[in-house]
Amino acid sequence: MAKNDVVLLDKVLEAKRSIAPSQLKDDQYFELFSADQVLKEYDLSTDELLDGLAGGGNDGGIDGLYTFSDGKLLEDEPELAAAREGIELNLVVLQSKRSEGFGEKAIQLIEDTLGDLLDLSKARGELVKSGLYSNAVIARAEIFRSALTQVANRRPQVSITIAYTSKGDTGDISPKVAERAKRLEQQIIDAISGATAKVEFYGARELHQLSQQTRSTRLELAFEGTLPDEENSYVALVALEDYCAFLRDESGALRRYVFDGNVRDFQGDVEVNKAIADSLNDPDAPQFWWLNNGVTILASGVSTVGKRLYLDDPQIVNGLQTSVVIHETFPAGEIENKSGRRVLVRIIDESDASTRDRIIRSTNSQSAVSTASLRATDELQREIETFFLHDNWFYDRRKNYWKNEGKPAERIIQITYLAQSVLALCMRDPSSARARPSSLLKADADYDRIFARDRSHEIYLWAAKTQKAVDAFLRAEADVTQEEVTNLKFHLSTVLVTEALGRRANAKKPNDVAEIVGRQFTHEETRSALAKLRASMQRYLEATGLGMDRTAKTGEFVQTMLDEHFPVAAAQPA
Repeated sequence: MAKNDVVLLDKVLEAKRSIAPSQLKDDQYFELFSADQVLKEYDLSTDELLDGLAGGGNDGGIDGLYTFSDGKLLEDEPELAAAREGIELNLVVLQSKRSEGFGEKAIQLIEDTLGDLLDLSKARGELVKSGLYSNAVIARAEIFRSALTQVANRRPQVSITIAYTSKGDTGDISPKVAERAKRLEQQIIDAISGATAKVEFYGARELHQLSQQTRSTRLELAFEGTLPDEENSYVALVALEDYCAFLRDESGALRRYVFDGNVRDFQGDVEVNKAIADSLNDPDAPQFWWLNNGVTILASGVSTVGKRLYLDDPQIVNGLQTSVVIHETFPAGEIENKSGRRVLVRIIDESDASTRDRIIRSTNSQSAVSTASLRATDELQREIETFFLHDNWFYDRRKNYWKNEGKPAERIIQITYLAQSVLALCMRDPSSARARPSSLLKADADYDRIFARDRSHEIYLWAAKTQKAVDAFLRAEADVTQEEVTNLKFHLSTVLVTEALGRRANAKKPNDVAEIVGRQFTHEETRSALAKLRASMQRYLEATGLGMDRTAKTGEFVQTMLDEHFPVAAAQPA
């Protein structure tokens, strides 16, 4: 019964509200919950989900936009010039309403909005000048527009999904609404050559069912033969159909989370992966495991029953390319035709965190993997995780580990988020924090500067707490727009610290915030700092004609703002 579905969904919403950011209004919370369910296969963090929400004034009927390349979330200014041939580019557009039904008007609004946003002949400036859409919506759409133009010559596989969520009954969608959905799909296909489009409806039943799907932490792997285990390790030959069953969830989608320990992204149609695919597709080729190095899986516990291994918290730490090629070569339902082919799998049973990190680093150092990709395995990162835990804060070295443990989102800190917090509060460089979230830790020099060994653990924890408090303040203020939440949070932290210390950053004293560690800024102090920041931003926008999101990413604006409110001669000690 539809009424029962609504009752059950409301119970889930009520239960999960306690671990969601407390400042969210009811509509915003439902948008966050809907995004989390609809995008579950991408395993996004709460911060990533919140960053993608764009609802509010002038949203054009769009509550969220998320762009993915090969299953990886794209953040600001994607760099895809060297993308692989056939890259998968996916845009998910969210429309979320708490009403018990699906309306024709909602789809019509999205139809009109996407007609503009997907028209690449309309420059960003033209969209802004029209005044029809908020800068937050335009900025999120620009990520997809930029990605699409960068990979246009790489034969991309483009798909656009409109996810319409409500508390309604998907079995009771009116013919007019269904027809509108078909028109919207055709409009998208006409706008982007070769793209696929789908309007998907999620009612109370679908959202409730999705909320009950949890990450499987114990997976089964059938095998055909093993070598004797030695020191809790196994070497097994696994049929391709059984390995695919291990890799896929109940819907046939790739379990992306089992690759968390493997730091490399899928490289697509590079020579090695083409060779793997060729050997899989050639019926006359020698046994697959003769030609391939196989896969290494790290697990926190392993048990065997007959010809089946049961792995606790498994991570594929080597063999991502092999695994994804196998998954993509044999669509669900077709793998049984390839019986008799096997892959070599090594399983290591190890629960000690430091030893696991050494294994991850070692298995990946044998390949062309950037040191920057292995940051989470650094000893300092483990120390920070332990230190945070003593204070009941949760440092997510392994993405979404604490989210899946049901910890409050307000106390979960991602590695990148901590780096941004240190940049804004300790180094007073908010433009870099805003502009480069996905690349902050790639260069050794940047990493060593942000995660300096001489910076105390207390400073890291204080920076994380303070930035979370600033985020919460911005979300709670009725007059703060989503655009300001996204673009001003790190700058506001910089203003607060600069004012508290009475001086600007000094490269010779990178840890001067130690003087105020433990300080909590009051609402009045934060409100006053926001007024100064807004005044500087408005003057700069009027002088340059730039949008807020681009301004927030420029070091020039930071210098202008600091010069206005904290002149060097007055602020710097003699």
